[in-house]
Amino acid sequence: MSKYLFGIKPTGNFHLGHLHCLKAYKLNKQDKLIILIADLHAYTTKNKSEVEYFSSNIAASIKFFFPEAEIILQSSLDKIYETFFYLLPLVNTSQLKNMHGVKDKSASTLMFSYPVLMCLDLFYISADCVLIGSDQKQHLEFYNKIFHQLNLEMIDHTKPLVCTNLLEGIDGKKMSKSYDNHIAFLEEEKNIVKKILSIKTFTEITIDNIITKNLLLFEPISSIEKRYSAGTSFFEEKQILIQYILKFKALILETIKINNIWSDNIEYNCRLKYLYNEFQTNKKK
Repeated sequence: MSKYLFGIKPTGNFHLGHLHCLKAYKLNKQDKLIILIADLHAYTTKNKSEVEYFSSNIAASIKFFFPEAEIILQSSLDKIYETFFYLLPLVNTSQLKNMHGVKDKSASTLMFSYPVLMCLDLFYISADCVLIGSDQKQHLEFYNKIFHQLNLEMIDHTKPLVCTNLLEGIDGKKMSKSYDNHIAFLEEEKNIVKKILSIKTFTEITIDNIITKNLLLFEPISSIEKRYSAGTSFFEEKQILIQYILKFKALILETIKINNIWSDNIEYNCRLKYLYNEFQTNKKK
């Protein structure tokens, strides 16, 4: 069994791009999928109530689509704050200033230290592979450099598994919250309808288009091809996509009512406690 880590920063709702990325990895049934809701990372742009709201919504969405996934809330871990504080002195500003996401000179201190907290995430989860975008490979290299200088017994080699087959947004660019071109399951119904109807289409209807790529998340290609052979239109396909999103929105809202969405933190707390004790020991020397 292999352990795969996928981290989500709760600055918005779970959207089709997230679902596409997770399904694209095609993990085996015996593999363990660990979802980290990185709520501490989200405070770079969101307030406490927003972070809590999006964290629970994302967790419920993942629990619905991936019921066997282990879902961890970052801030709920023991010693996460203290260990992060002890890790900071091992990193200097020259190492951080060229990291992806912190090149902006006006970035907050929290944003500036974002890669350090991500290093800590990789250590205590200790996955075999971390599922990332191509722009995050730098963070994994940074983790390997920082943690291997500590010479710890519990250090593991985490390999990157990069998602290259990204889902397009409603404007044809990569689907992302940053571009506001995503379709989230828990958006207001009127926004879902408006976004899907606004997807750019062409005069000639072909199987290789944004609408079809979205529909493939919910039904086999054979069903879509059958409709295309029967003369379906882009408008009809958009209506089908709308119905799928609204259907799953209702089911996710039911999942939110479940009390056991979050996994226990025993294993990860042990690794954090180990690291914390190591720092404490070195401090006394």
